[in-house]
Amino acid sequence: MSIRRLPPSWIAYGALAGAAALALVFQWRLVVSNSPTWAIYDVPVCAAGFAIAWRFQKALSLRGLLALTLLFRLGSILVFRHLGYTGDQDPNTVYLSQGHQLLHGHYPQSEYPVLAVLLFALEAAVDPNPPQVANAFLLLPCVLVCVWGIWSLRTQWSGWLAACVGLAPLDAYYWQFRYDGIPAALLVVGIVLAGRSRFALAGAALGVGACFKWTPGLAAVVLVVWLLSARHTRDAARLAVAFTATCALIYVPFLIRWPAHSVLASFRLQSVRSVTAESLWYWPARALGLTHGSVPEWAPAGVPHWVDVTVTVVQILILLAVLAALWRRPSRRTGLAVAALVPALFLTTNRVFSSQFVLILGVGWAMAAAMCARDRREQLVVGAGMLLVSTTTAFVYPFSDPFRSFSWRPWAAAALLVMLVADVLVVRFAFRASTT
Repeated sequence: MSIRRLPPSWIAYGALAGAAALALVFQWRLVVSNSPTWAIYDVPVCAAGFAIAWRFQKALSLRGLLALTLLFRLGSILVFRHLGYTGDQDPNTVYLSQGHQLLHGHYPQSEYPVLAVLLFALEAAVDPNPPQVANAFLLLPCVLVCVWGIWSLRTQWSGWLAACVGLAPLDAYYWQFRYDGIPAALLVVGIVLAGRSRFALAGAALGVGACFKWTPGLAAVVLVVWLLSARHTRDAARLAVAFTATCALIYVPFLIRWPAHSVLASFRLQSVRSVTAESLWYWPARALGLTHGSVPEWAPAGVPHWVDVTVTVVQILILLAVLAALWRRPSRRTGLAVAALVPALFLTTNRVFSSQFVLILGVGWAMAAAMCARDRREQLVVGAGMLLVSTTTAFVYPFSDPFRSFSWRPWAAAALLVMLVADVLVVRFAFRASTT
């Protein structure tokens, strides 16, 4: 039987399943050999699998995609655990230490909001050793929620974009050893609920997400602005009250139990962080001679304080410009798409960037493109951008340069360039939707 005579669903799922299976083989070889060269093999395999699935995307179903995502992510966890891969200092030292401190009745001086610290405590209680297993399995439902949420937008582009989130091979590290998948999932849930006019529940979901990491709170602000500009004052009030009340209900018990300077330390510690070498702003600062030598990608770049202040002002102006444009064009699709996008814009232009942010970037772009792309070509461009960003950031961290010829810098520059292009394109798609 020729391939053209096979049922379209067989071709689509066969391509995705084949790419996922080979990705697991490459993960196995990468860990065994400790060579990032195996990770680069994911690129052509992933490109071929997703391209074929894109061609036959109408044959995809939610159940099939959820099942395949579950098998792939579970297989990835088992590969890492069987081979004894232990992640890095964040889960092994930071998460574990702060979790044990909370379990022993002391609130840590943490850079993370309160629900993140509570998560660390839960993981430390379940898995007293470095909690890779607990973190990986707790994050497993989150990737399924992201796939479900993007699919549930029920546009002709949402299914394949959901597959790009669920089956991207080179973001597996962050689904297992970081917790950014939780705010990403809550961002998706909040946007989906807002799209169904469940604004109080949307505010609550985004409030919970903001208590893990702050970026879902930006989506709540955008939704309130959109609803006010559309003259839906009661809905805006419901969302704002639910968001605020949820954050208060989460924070107040901690503030009662522990000193405010400890519980609120994350606001202070994050606000004083300087431009890091992995961020967008490292490059112009380096070109102007404002950085201090060669530093690791995660480290402060050594820029003067006025650069940090300038970056913050620029970032605020960008967000205000987006909100002003939304106020003038308050269509439903634009409001929801911009709410999904603003966390991505914030993270792209932030003083501090980390590779695990690709989880929130990916779901933001996927949701906005699912709602606002006009045709399959635009859908393909956004999906390819998502996969390219997850690939290039992976060679900034956790992997090294697979060609052994460069440092992390060319990969970081490529990732940031694609992120900027994706941000601009999807913002354009979102505001164009207000005129159609």
